[in-house]
Amino acid sequence: MRLKPILAALVVLAVVAMPVCGQVPGDGWYLKGNSLYNEGKYYEAAEAYGRAIKSNPSHMLATHMLGCVHHRMGLEGTDLADFERAAYLHAALWYYEQALALDITHAPSWGNTALAFYQLGMYREYQTYLVEYNRLTSSAEKTTTVTYRQDYHIPGLGNVVIEPTYEFTYNPSQSVTPGRVVYR
Repeated sequence: MRLKPILAALVVLAVVAMPVCGQVPGDGWYLKGNSLYNEGKYYEAAEAYGRAIKSNPSHMLATHMLGCVHHRMGLEGTDLADFERAAYLHAALWYYEQALALDITHAPSWGNTALAFYQLGMYREYQTYLVEYNRLTSSAEKTTTVTYRQDYHIPGLGNVVIEPTYEFTYNPSQSVTPGRVVYR
């Protein structure tokens, strides 16, 4: 039995199946990271977010959450020396800045960056980021509609297109915890 044709078929199947699944590369690791973050397993969450970023370098939410992990580890580490706490907060700042480079309008990144600067005693920077955060969150609730298009081939029926539409309301002035999105 020759393995090359089998491996080639598996690669083709993986390439064809990925668009059908509809997931952005790294979403599985991002969701796993959210679960671990909510459980307080920050080191494991950091690894999952890192894998999400490795598979999709433009995964802004994973980048932002990696900043949140470092931020949380810097604040909750009771046995940390001041320089260790500052190192975690500076790492969080770096990831927040990377997230902002991917999406300049992401209000939580602006707010968390402001908070980290405040906790480091860098009040001028805190004010700068807080002003932008307040500008982005000044509008009240936003209603967003998302439509996904999925093409399926169902044996006996042929090709079927499914386009579910989800509408949800998001208030950017409220803190959002991963894994707790409410659809209305």
